[in-house]
Amino acid sequence: MEKQHIEKLEAQVNEVHASMHSLTADGPVVDLVSASWMVALMRVNGQLQSEIDSLKRQLDWREQVTKALSGMAACRKTVTATIRGALTAIVFVGGLAAGFARPAAATECPAGSPVTFGLIGDTWRTVDRHQAAISGIVKDRIGCPIEPEHGVPGRNGRLQTFQNGQIAWTPDQGPSMTIWAIRDKAHFRVQWSTNDKWSYDSYLIRWDRDGQNIGQRDISGVYDGWWDFDFDTPGRYTFIVEGRSGGGYHHGWTIPVGGTIAPRDIPPPSVAAKGPLPPAPPTISVTTEGSGAGTILVVTGSGFLPNKPVTVRVVDEVFHERNFPGRSTAVGGLKMRISLPCNRGLPFHVSATDSRPAPGILGVLFSNNVPSACP
Repeated sequence: MEKQHIEKLEAQVNEVHASMHSLTADGPVVDLVSASWMVALMRVNGQLQSEIDSLKRQLDWREQVTKALSGMAACRKTVTATIRGALTAIVFVGGLAAGFARPAAATECPAGSPVTFGLIGDTWRTVDRHQAAISGIVKDRIGCPIEPEHGVPGRNGRLQTFQNGQIAWTPDQGPSMTIWAIRDKAHFRVQWSTNDKWSYDSYLIRWDRDGQNIGQRDISGVYDGWWDFDFDTPGRYTFIVEGRSGGGYHHGWTIPVGGTIAPRDIPPPSVAAKGPLPPAPPTISVTTEGSGAGTILVVTGSGFLPNKPVTVRVVDEVFHERNFPGRSTAVGGLKMRISLPCNRGLPFHVSATDSRPAPGILGVLFSNNVPSACP
């Protein structure tokens, strides 16, 4: 009887998860304000699920899980009504979000695949449609989920494993912060985002192999960051990030994410033939003129191929991007003035490329990434 009761409760949890997934996919997001409401809803559901896991471990789980599920249903009903009211009442005019559409569906997964929802589900849909928040296009997808989202012993937050990586929601470092790792043979891309106004001055990323630390480095960034890794030794690799602010580290390490590199993933030495050094990336600087709807973005650069088309990429804090075409000068310089109506204080990132092929996960050579904000 007890086993049957457990299965019944787990079925109720799965029903709630499915409802959350349906809510987040309900219609287009028309502006950044409503998008932030959606993020708030995902955060509430993730926190409630974390509380359920804690109650299972510490108290009489049958009684407490029933109460938690009842509270979750009531909370979801209240927050859903608030969001739908906001979507009806808000009229959005102009701004950087104009012309941005809701993320397309991610990889089509087989029937019966584990459910993704909340902040992990939102990150998965963003990553798996080839978005790399500030640096370009990720060629290799993280794939379908292969296990349900679950808690992490001794940590607040959630973790889910996919065919080619992992995504974690790690609220101790930021209420909506997520970190993810995508593996392609012996290559990892590790990326993270606070997904809201929570920010740091910079980040420290650390990587381990088989439980032993093998390196760390400082990474610039305010709301997000990333780094690429290539390894030549098989093993289980994990990655953690800590944000720095006010001269120190105050919120601890994120939940680890990573994957396993098998011996077959390491190319033999004979395959790694020496070739020419990769080209130096172009560099850009960014200033703004005007403010709000009259904002002009001024992008100046050097190191591009002479007289070639150049694309300037602008990515906002919820991973929406806009691309602006231009052309380099006869000496490889760049000077572009871009009309960029935006909401004051909205952060965004700017980079540029002349589409030169380059090795690595991006496939093309990008300039440095420049953080900025709408004046």
